[in-house]
Amino acid sequence: MIVLSGCAVTGKFSVNFEQAGELGFNKARTIQLGRLVNVAYQIFDRQREAKENQPNPPFPEPFLSSFTPLVNLQGVDNVDRVTKKFYGHVSRLDAEPTTIVISIRGTSGVQEWIDDVKVELVNYSDNPEFGRVELGFKEIFNSLTIAAPGSTGFTPLDDYLVTLENLDRVIVVGHSLGSSIATLVAFNIKQTKIANDVQLLTFASPRTGDHKFVEAFGKLIKDSVRVVNEPDLVPRIPPQLLGYRHIRHELKIDAKQDKNIKHSIACFHSLHSHLHMLHSVLKVAESCVTD
Repeated sequence: MIVLSGCAVTGKFSVNFEQAGELGFNKARTIQLGRLVNVAYQIFDRQREAKENQPNPPFPEPFLSSFTPLVNLQGVDNVDRVTKKFYGHVSRLDAEPTTIVISIRGTSGVQEWIDDVKVELVNYSDNPEFGRVELGFKEIFNSLTIAAPGSTGFTPLDDYLVTLENLDRVIVVGHSLGSSIATLVAFNIKQTKIANDVQLLTFASPRTGDHKFVEAFGKLIKDSVRVVNEPDLVPRIPPQLLGYRHIRHELKIDAKQDKNIKHSIACFHSLHSHLHMLHSVLKVAESCVTD
């Protein structure tokens, strides 16, 4: 049984690495899942560099070791409200064939993140016990679909998940904006009983909903960890003064203690910096390396 210790800097409860392991996210698993989100960023960034918007791009070959990619994930962001964009992928964990992982990227820059945040709290559903969530995050979550690479047909994420045979566990992982979308995805999968075992891992997550949503989430999903870089500003917004709260459990790291990481807003928020802090063997993004 995990003993929650004190008040976290950006949330209510904090856990150490050992306690995070008891929640299903030891350091090796956390890094492994973080790399899956990094693959999603690599796919998206490659399209952006080529000035393309392909919601169903081909999977990179080889894909990340230990995972088999299944389908791409698409969403409509709050910038143009029309065009479907690549948001991530769904993969199967080779060592656990009954486990799938939904990996969701964040935004490509600070301005895009600001564009996607609307701050307004709205009801998660018709059930008042589920509380309220941030409007922009909910709109992207509601738009999520899946499709095989190259396909022109889109299927709602829920409809796809219920077709998977022998589905035992779903792990949802995200970074930044993708963390809040991942939080809503995990909650939806659990409360609609698509899967019995649902786990959530996020990096640099903003606050997603109010205290009622946090309470409802905590009752349904016990195995959740938020990796938070102490100097990162994003986990501190939207502000508590507007009614927002964080889900538990917070695992704090501190990039200010790493001389290899440039001290800047963007680098403190970068997924590369988070993964480097978890395992210094991993490279820091070139733009965030100190001179």
